[in-house]
Amino acid sequence: MERFLANYATAAHLALLAVAPLFLFPYCDESAIATVLLWLSLLSATWVLMSPSCRGGEMPHHARARQLNEIVRDPLTWFLLVVVVFAGVRALNGGVSIAYDAELMVWSLKPPHVEILPGVVNGCGYFPFATSVALFVLLLGARHALSYSSAIAFFAFASALSGLSAVAACIGLSYELEPLVKLSQCSYVEPSFVGVAYGVNLLGGIVALFGCIEAGWHRAEPFAVIGLVSNAIGMVLFSPVAAIAVFFVLFLALVVCSLFLMRGRFSGSGALRCAIAVLLSVATPVLLVMFVDSFGPIAEKKAAIMAIKPFPDGFVAARDALSSMALKAWKDSPWLGVGLGAFPLNAKFVASQVDWSVIAPGQQTPLNGWWTLLVERGITGALLIALGLAFLAWTYFTRLVKSFGRGWWRPACLVGPLVVMALTALAFVDCSYLRSDVLMPSAVAIALSACAFNTGSRDSGS
Repeated sequence: MERFLANYATAAHLALLAVAPLFLFPYCDESAIATVLLWLSLLSATWVLMSPSCRGGEMPHHARARQLNEIVRDPLTWFLLVVVVFAGVRALNGGVSIAYDAELMVWSLKPPHVEILPGVVNGCGYFPFATSVALFVLLLGARHALSYSSAIAFFAFASALSGLSAVAACIGLSYELEPLVKLSQCSYVEPSFVGVAYGVNLLGGIVALFGCIEAGWHRAEPFAVIGLVSNAIGMVLFSPVAAIAVFFVLFLALVVCSLFLMRGRFSGSGALRCAIAVLLSVATPVLLVMFVDSFGPIAEKKAAIMAIKPFPDGFVAARDALSSMALKAWKDSPWLGVGLGAFPLNAKFVASQVDWSVIAPGQQTPLNGWWTLLVERGITGALLIALGLAFLAWTYFTRLVKSFGRGWWRPACLVGPLVVMALTALAFVDCSYLRSDVLMPSAVAIALSACAFNTGSRDSGS
């Protein structure tokens, strides 16, 4: 029993942590979600430290000692600690706001309490701090506490839980709950779309399906199929047309590559079950869009798809104006940025009359995730994210090189690069990759892709 819990209970707790924001985003504010993330991070960290997956003939106490040694020696551990400290300092350094200067009789931007440290608009720092703590636990757990079979279990749990949240969101949408209706409209005034999270978990669901069939987990296959279909529906309902197109192409690419990699690894009946699951995942949201015309957001998506019009009118002009405004704001504080949540405040000072004629009232971020990252977090914040990705990429490519000649590749090896491709492409038109419900499962997918290679130094079959 202890070995079973070590292999799969840890994966289940990490999956719950990774998808927790998806359950809470329509119903709770950021402060409540952040508190839940911190408590779940503590629970998941306990499981990671106490019940790592056993490799080969390891006893649980040997696995714990080996894992602790790996975590301490992992450079990513100490880098992530720096990120958590940075996010904590930023969360405490609030005060960015618009203030009236009575002496000069003008409005001006008020800096954070300590100008030489990264800052935030009051109330905007707690949630990113909780996300950084959750990422710390998730990445170390994925890199050191999960075997290959545990990684498949993680993808299965995450896909099923994400699909369950999509079903709950669809039910709430049918009752026209205001937060869900707003999210389904996919407004580019706030270009941050929860449907991208469902797209990421959809790609993970494909890995889970093929892994379950390969391992002979027949009882888990229906849950994998339900997760695929539910995530596909959630992606279509809560994503703009551009994101739907990107994930549809990558979904089909992952299916084709997975079938090629797994040829001969399972029977004809397994291939047939995969084909049926893929068909259901594609057909269900297509039928939903084609035959449901009574609900506004779906009707708008259908019209945009039929007209091959991925972006609304005036999108390019607004994006160019916002990019110019972001550049002006960033130049005022290039290293630390203007502060989380401060772009709308800066826009009031850097926008020209021409800019106001093309951008929407209340625009929250630039229509570009890269400018959003740079203008609000500065070069320092952008480097922290880039270095974190570089650590994961280095592990991926070193394990890729070591895997040559040691056996076959698996679908899990592909999901990380495909997630990076999707988020990189979409970051040119939105900032969804900065959402916690997108960032956390994406980071784990990248980490587990590296661990899925057979290098001979890790037990991939336990």
